Amino acid sequence: YGKDVLTGLLPSLVEDFSRYGLVVKSIQDNRLLQSPVLKRTNIPLRDYQSASIKAALSRQWAGTWWPRGVISMATGGGKTRVAAAMIQMFDTPTIFLVHRKDLMYQTAEVFRGFGIDAGMVGDGLRDVKKTTIAMVQTLQVNLAVADLSIFRQLFIDEAHLCAADLQRGNQFVQIAAHIPAPYRWGLTATPFMKDKYSDRLLEGTTGAVLYEVDNRELINAGYLAEGRVTMYDMPVINGIPNTWPSCYDSAIVLNGTRNQKVIDSLTDQQKPILVLVQKVGHGQLLEKMATASGLRVQFLNGKTTSELRRAAVTLLKQNKVDAIIATVIFDEGIDIPEIRTVILAGGGKSPIKNLQRLGRGLRKADGKNEVTLIDFYDRSTKWLSSHSRERKKLWESQGFTVTVV
Repeated sequence: YGKDVLTGLLPSLVEDFSRYGLVVKSIQDNRLLQSPVLKRTNIPLRDYQSASIKAALSRQWAGTWWPRGVISMATGGGKTRVAAAMIQMFDTPTIFLVHRKDLMYQTAEVFRGFGIDAGMVGDGLRDVKKTTIAMVQTLQVNLAVADLSIFRQLFIDEAHLCAADLQRGNQFVQIAAHIPAPYRWGLTATPFMKDKYSDRLLEGTTGAVLYEVDNRELINAGYLAEGRVTMYDMPVINGIPNTWPSCYDSAIVLNGTRNQKVIDSLTDQQKPILVLVQKVGHGQLLEKMATASGLRVQFLNGKTTSELRRAAVTLLKQNKVDAIIATVIFDEGIDIPEIRTVILAGGGKSPIKNLQRLGRGLRKADGKNEVTLIDFYDRSTKWLSSHSRERKKLWESQGFTVTVV
């Protein structure tokens, strides 16, 4: 009909047409798409990681190889390792898209550890190589910083972010549309958890899920730590406006009883600890309270430089600070296996964001087989009660023991 369509949607569109008696007789692909001659990878892979690559290599549609799809792997399952192995096997120009500079540096470190000479585009860097890790924000500002036509393989990290409203600016979908790579892969722990329209944006950009392994499977297999959740039942504060965001500021950010419970947990729980907040002012307040209590903490937010963020993570790993307090910059992708306790001080109901936050603590480390998650059951308004109820259901759906205190 003369309209552009995201190519990942083709299988779904053909199926949709058939429901209305419309038959697609043929699809003409003008790309010169040939199955690559795969090379061996020297990267040790777990059984499920190998299975995910096999699923990518065997994906079929309309009688031909369909090299695209989402590898859905729980946080800590090793998605970056899978990508590194596929980069070695395909041995073709590859671009790996990220949305945070911490993820760019962390991914480059992993790739280089496997002998992949990775360039970086973002945070002031303009180093394009055969394998390039690029921030979508940088490419959106200036597409000319890299010749996107050279790349034959595309990875989108935290691919669930493709399922966002285009009207509000979906950078992943917009940039991916400029990359003609025939091999297109999405990496995420939380795919297709939004509304049908938003999920179609993800499917169109990368394709449908081709392999999936969740938290419980990896915990039972011994690859991730077990989770133990404590939710502190907070007393109702009367007189709070039952409107958002006024109730959030009153019942969460400025709630002295609740904030003191965060500080008590910093003292009582196993260290190192990660405290996650949603507002900068909340993090600053908790930092002052923790410091006054003699705790060694560092507060990180979007304005904190990459160097200071990496330095803070190093200090946490070395037990030279008790805790990092961080805004949403640490919701996704940050790899700190040493974390023994995660405190969700910011509330919220999004299952995507909360599963990502939970994942910050599930990675195993020497002597660590369990992580404690501290959460709060807020009841002061209908909004906060609903959010707390949804979080409790989410933790229980993951098979964790939830204790409300």
